[in-house]
Amino acid sequence: MIEVSRRCFLGLAFALPGIGLSSLSVACSLAESRSAFRHWPSFAGVATSGVVLVESGVGFAAENLAWLHRWGISVHEPIMVPGPAWVRFSWPIAAMVRDFTRVSRVSGGAVIARLNGMPVAVRKGPLVVLGSPLGPHLYAGDRDAHAWVEALSSAW
Repeated sequence: MIEVSRRCFLGLAFALPGIGLSSLSVACSLAESRSAFRHWPSFAGVATSGVVLVESGVGFAAENLAWLHRWGISVHEPIMVPGPAWVRFSWPIAAMVRDFTRVSRVSGGAVIARLNGMPVAVRKGPLVVLGSPLGPHLYAGDRDAHAWVEALSSAW
């Protein structure tokens, strides 16, 4: 018998199998993010085509993201978010996703999301780099998170 929480069950119902992002690969560190993005290939090198979604700020402290420097993108040390706050995405659609954990300031590309004025997501070339976790919101069935990812699929 497998025990599944209500949150996990709802997240599975909203998982992303039908979006059609065959050219998307994902680099993420959180277990919930890997579950939410399980239908997409893991990023395994430098992208030559398609989109690479790099997420999240929570796990970046322990990861080597030096390869992003070749693109001129920097992901800074994670900081704690004081209480729940809203990440405001401006591209590819306007969306607001709550953040309850830590975020990383991201610099070096076109800013696509901010938290309290701080840039927490950028895009540059084939890369979309998130300094705030999105996967757990997808996994839990957050509508704005899903709308944002669906918009990303049609933006490329």
